[in-house]
Amino acid sequence: VLSDEGALIPQRLASGDLDLAIDYLYFDDADLLYQPIHEERLAVIGRPGHPAFREGLDKTAYLAAQHVSLLPRAGRGSPLEIVLGSAKVQRHVQLQVPHYLTIPAIVASTDLLGTVPWHLARHFVHNYGLQLAELPFETPAVQVSLIWHRQQQHMSGLQWLKEQIAQVAQTESS
Repeated sequence: VLSDEGALIPQRLASGDLDLAIDYLYFDDADLLYQPIHEERLAVIGRPGHPAFREGLDKTAYLAAQHVSLLPRAGRGSPLEIVLGSAKVQRHVQLQVPHYLTIPAIVASTDLLGTVPWHLARHFVHNYGLQLAELPFETPAVQVSLIWHRQQQHMSGLQWLKEQIAQVAQTESS
């Protein structure tokens, strides 16, 4: 289960309402266990003909552009905001949305840029005819992990599910 309700993940895992989460956030909860499954780099998408891509997207054009971003979750920013904050990069965010999946339709019909996980960007480019560029500056990869509650640790069904997801993630990363 991939949950977009960052603040509720620890409570839902503790109650048994949620068996497993896939997320980039780390929760300060000793009862939660983590298994890293993927490191995701970020990409920039924009509409065909977007002026920021004319000369090849550079840091100046990226910072001068207007952006669409994710709403903050669990008292933190999106993984992008966390990574950009560590790189001392501040964007002009004009619109915040709850899901990455809403970003391509927005950037396809506006002058907003979207910064999204690379594996999603490849699909968005194909499905929406968007332009794609790597971030024009160095940033660390975003760690994606499986998260479960300690009380579920020895459940055979959960063990099996974690193995299956880890195998798929490894195949996708190759």
